[in-house]
Amino acid sequence: MAVGWAWAFDTPFKWTKQIASHFGGTRQGLAISWPAKIKDAGGIRTQFHHIIDIVPTILEATGIKPPLLVNGIKQSPIQGVSMAYTFDKANANTASKHTTRYFEIGSNRGIYKDGWYANTTPPVGPWVLNAPMPAVAEYK
Repeated sequence: MAVGWAWAFDTPFKWTKQIASHFGGTRQGLAISWPAKIKDAGGIRTQFHHIIDIVPTILEATGIKPPLLVNGIKQSPIQGVSMAYTFDKANANTASKHTTRYFEIGSNRGIYKDGWYANTTPPVGPWVLNAPMPAVAEYK
């Protein structure tokens, strides 16, 4: 896809899908329909969520507890949070349960914290082929 179209598809966010630091590759809409439970048809929610929240939402909605073991292997805790708290219209404007989220793809990164977002500007666009990437600093 041409860069111009990639940019257009990310409107209103800057850069493109491969640039996580400016929400282009991380902020997407999601539609959830469950007429028997969600009565606010067409309602819009703005809480900050991540793809890791899909499984916890499905588990809560179905009443299924996550398994502690799978084929005898202890499972790590699920990192996401359920979005079910947003289903009722009364909770449409309640605060997000995520307070901090970090994003990184290549050399661009961003961090969300309590409604604020700090990010870096990519050194080169992903459409620039064979561009040298900056060295990653080691933190000790």
